[in-house]
Amino acid sequence: MRFRYLAISLIAVSSFTHAADPRLQFDPAQPRQGQFVTVTFDPKGGPLEKSGSITLVYGWTPYQWLRTPMTRNGTRLSAQIMASAPYMWCWVEDPTSGARDTNHGTVWDTYFYDDNGIPLQGARQARAEMYQVRGQPNEKNDVALALLEEELRAFPSNAFARAEWWGLHFEEAGPGSQQEARDRIAHEISVFLDANSDKPWAYLAAIEGCQRIGRTAQGREVLHAFLKRFPGDNSLDNMILVYFQEFNDFPALEALPQVSKRWAANPRYWEFLFNAYRRPDVAPEKLRQTGGRWLESLKSESVNKGDPNYASVRIGIAEAWLAKGVDPTGAERLAREAVSTAESAEKFLPNSVPVPAITTQSVVTPVYRSTLGWALFKQQRYDDALRELDQAVAYGEKEHIKMRDVYYRLGQTLEKLNRPNDAMEAYIKEVAWGDDNQTAWNAASAIYSKDHGGPVGFQAFIRSRANELAVAAAAQSPLDEMNQKISRFELRGSSGPPVQLSHYQGKPVIIDFWATWCVPCVAALQNTQKLVRRFPGKVAVLAVSIDSDETRGSAQKFLADRGFDFTLLFDDEHNRDLQFAGIPTRFLVDPSGRLRIRETGSGPYEDLLFEQRLESFFTARQ
Repeated sequence: MRFRYLAISLIAVSSFTHAADPRLQFDPAQPRQGQFVTVTFDPKGGPLEKSGSITLVYGWTPYQWLRTPMTRNGTRLSAQIMASAPYMWCWVEDPTSGARDTNHGTVWDTYFYDDNGIPLQGARQARAEMYQVRGQPNEKNDVALALLEEELRAFPSNAFARAEWWGLHFEEAGPGSQQEARDRIAHEISVFLDANSDKPWAYLAAIEGCQRIGRTAQGREVLHAFLKRFPGDNSLDNMILVYFQEFNDFPALEALPQVSKRWAANPRYWEFLFNAYRRPDVAPEKLRQTGGRWLESLKSESVNKGDPNYASVRIGIAEAWLAKGVDPTGAERLAREAVSTAESAEKFLPNSVPVPAITTQSVVTPVYRSTLGWALFKQQRYDDALRELDQAVAYGEKEHIKMRDVYYRLGQTLEKLNRPNDAMEAYIKEVAWGDDNQTAWNAASAIYSKDHGGPVGFQAFIRSRANELAVAAAAQSPLDEMNQKISRFELRGSSGPPVQLSHYQGKPVIIDFWATWCVPCVAALQNTQKLVRRFPGKVAVLAVSIDSDETRGSAQKFLADRGFDFTLLFDDEHNRDLQFAGIPTRFLVDPSGRLRIRETGSGPYEDLLFEQRLESFFTARQ
């Protein structure tokens, strides 16, 4: 392995800058962050010369892309962009045909500068990352390293650039030299930290560097050293919480308020500790106390009780308490507050907002009422519980909203009120519209067995009834009018040729965009897994990771460890038409290769909406 230090002479970085192309210009030539930059382009002589319209595609990182139409002015086209980062890349494309014009197959780009004409901190680092994604394999590490070395000469405290520099050196090691490289770079990180132990940013660089070379235990040691040296510094708070929870270092998590009193006022701390205490082996009282402390910390931050996010926290705490048998009276109080917040917010929705929609409180209110009804059930107040659950169900069915658990909870309440036939109908709806979970199935089986002297025929009965309900729901809630042709989709996995949608001709495909570092993505993938199991053999799933080079290596293990048997691909926005604003995002492509459903985000409402649309799609074709 070639292991070079910052003292070496640089490759001429100017040789990397994308070749000058007079057809595209940035005005001003050295734009500053916070000002508008005008991008002008002359399509003459290029593949877009005869295009009727041209779009500027641009971004601040390799994995972010935005689009804006360009305005024609004589022979040139122009677009104005607010400079909101140290670096910008772009290309131009014809939005109709998908054809693009770039600089020799890569991108045009520019730094943003300070008043002295010096690139801003992070500009060279962003370009290095772009080159890693876009550059040729035989040279990308050399050029990216040179850019990072120049960045560190100008900004020695850029922790992420330094960690990336260590990571690239590790990447240079061949398959038979990785252990040697890991040991060598780990030693280099230790030496670096010893020399800079009085600088908080050095600890961040060391932790990130350890993560890039796969030395997570060493990274945790660095975190503990940071806490001991800088107990009052909050710059690494989120990293500390994530590390301690991810690696089950719960004693360290619990001890943080003893390290510094500021942790006790940090809502994120109590959120992480609360989630840690949801494990089966933790005493329920700890969950109750921690939920109360979490709410208190939000009050100390002057969070408005009418804030919908605060309401969702209350529901989350209430549901966790109920699941663990903790304080149903307290859970009722939290659920009532959340319902009140949701109903108040609903009054101010603009008339133009469609219902149901994931952004409306109209979807939230019946879900919150389900929690309230369950809290009343746990107090054996069955009539009161039935009233709340009936309201949730009535509103949900009126607006075609499918909610998990609410029908199971309704069925349990009806059984307590000696109404087994009504309870059976509720359980069937849970199977048809909810999670098809085992608890609803077992509850329905018990009623059927009592009425029929045993379980014979139960499976055929409940499947038939559930299918009738799903078909009826599909007729009332047709598919969206999305029916777009996908002309370009060629993404690669860890090996083999690119995967194209034509490989799945005749079968629907779910395309799930995610990343290993994205917590909501796990929930979305789990939801996708549940959905495909309801339609065995009828749908393929492509899990498209947007991870950077540093974390791509762990993507396959990430999926396997969680039981996701999906086809793993890696994203390249150059080679797909599908567009989205963030992750997780899921698409359904029909058997002819046309886009039919798009859903962004993960949560009770997003997942429910996607389930409903997917069920409508399949039942409409039965």
